[in-house]
Amino acid sequence: MPNWTFYPVFIGTIISVIGLSRIALMESGNNAPNTLSELAAAEDALLGRFRNILIICGVLFAITLFGFIAPQVGHVAFVLFFGILMIGGELLASVIPARGNTAGTHLFLSKIMAIGMLGLGILFSVSLPGVFLVLAVTLTIAMIAFGLLTLLDKKHYLVYELAFIFASHFSVVVAALALK
Repeated sequence: MPNWTFYPVFIGTIISVIGLSRIALMESGNNAPNTLSELAAAEDALLGRFRNILIICGVLFAITLFGFIAPQVGHVAFVLFFGILMIGGELLASVIPARGNTAGTHLFLSKIMAIGMLGLGILFSVSLPGVFLVLAVTLTIAMIAFGLLTLLDKKHYLVYELAFIFASHFSVVVAALALK
């Protein structure tokens, strides 16, 4: 039986998928901003929910990533590096809203987080065994595709952004399951 640090990623994934999807579905409309962060920053109450989701999920992912995955997977230094980019970018982006004078900083931190997510996906694609390797490669290819689509189709940016985030979450879940 895995130690307790195996489980938080599952809770974080559920919170993230439900919470971020709810924000996107309930608040988006014809005049809505393009990104999830801009959408959340439009109202203080919504920003508070968005921050809570990012902070809680960031901590839960960090527990599994640093406490369970990193000690077991090869390339520990790379897991730590990309994990710090992902978690650090997420936690910092959660406290700096995507509005006004801080929008550029938030965008920069979001890109750092995305680099960490993609880096972990690539790392898992070269270090997991068997069927988990196939799943990790598939999720990484999906992340690359969704990332490119955010650049090519701004009209549907929010959809591709969420798909990228969720593919990243599932790649961490796959890594945890592979190392169980």
